[in-house]
Amino acid sequence: MDYQYRDVFRTNIAREGYRSVAEGKEEFRHDEEQVNHGEEEEEIKRVVVVGNGFKGPWKNESSAYRRLQQMDKGPSHCWWKDDPQCNRLDVRFGQDLTPTLLQSYPRSGNTWVRYLLEGATGIFTSSVYKDFTLIRAGYLGERSKIWYRNTIVTKIHFVKHLQKFADVPAIIIIRNPARVLVSLWSYVNIKNRKRKHVAVMNPEFFNTSAFHAFVGPGLKKWLWTTRVSLTNKKRRLLVLYFEDIRANPTQEVRKMLQFLKVWPDEKRLACLERNIEGKVKSVHKTIYPFTHEEQNDIDRAVAEINKLLTDRGLPSLPDYHK
Repeated sequence: MDYQYRDVFRTNIAREGYRSVAEGKEEFRHDEEQVNHGEEEEEIKRVVVVGNGFKGPWKNESSAYRRLQQMDKGPSHCWWKDDPQCNRLDVRFGQDLTPTLLQSYPRSGNTWVRYLLEGATGIFTSSVYKDFTLIRAGYLGERSKIWYRNTIVTKIHFVKHLQKFADVPAIIIIRNPARVLVSLWSYVNIKNRKRKHVAVMNPEFFNTSAFHAFVGPGLKKWLWTTRVSLTNKKRRLLVLYFEDIRANPTQEVRKMLQFLKVWPDEKRLACLERNIEGKVKSVHKTIYPFTHEEQNDIDRAVAEINKLLTDRGLPSLPDYHK
């Protein structure tokens, strides 16, 4: 593929509204895309609730570790503008980066991990979706495309993108499916778009026939998606567990940097430790609304994924019963 798209992208940054966001303005001038504030939400509803291979020239990427280079022009964002020790460390687009996926089932910590990587590297992350709530929160690389090669990772969720980008290296995040289902039920039912990524529903909304009708299909889709993410043996991948990232974020970020072949920037990592939560990390939910039969189904799904992991020589899942 010809990568002249990068130059086109650089000249059209202002036209697409990035500059206005970077300056703190609320309006976007790209009216056609402005309407679609919930592309990720709509895909989640379509794939999870309702039920409904890109081949790029990066196989011969260098195996050498490197220091990342930011673009001098274009949008920038500082996650730590209120921290006097860290407010000079901004995030920008990079150049000639190896495309890498950041894959997780919805509500498994993908957005928070994007923040961790942006803080640690100074390079924007992107997404196959266009979530304007996240752009306004500071994720200014959200609408960039994987073939522009200017973001450190690209967020995906579902099987269709795992298959479309079958040759692209991937960081896979796996979370306890019980916690995923609780968080996902909240996400698709909370109407306030600004609160979707962090809000918690009242426990009474889980004591419904609608929720229990959602659990079985939702678990099957989690199992199928996670299974597909682990069974492409041609893909170079790093598997991380959300619970480990919560317990020791900096340690897990170092693993990601090693996988990405990026030298760690100790100043950035120190600032990340001082500001570990980010803006849209969701609240940990203590609700556990599952029946005994549903819990047995969850345990069986976890056991199947655990076997896939150990068969590939990867670390076992955390003990979700602790």
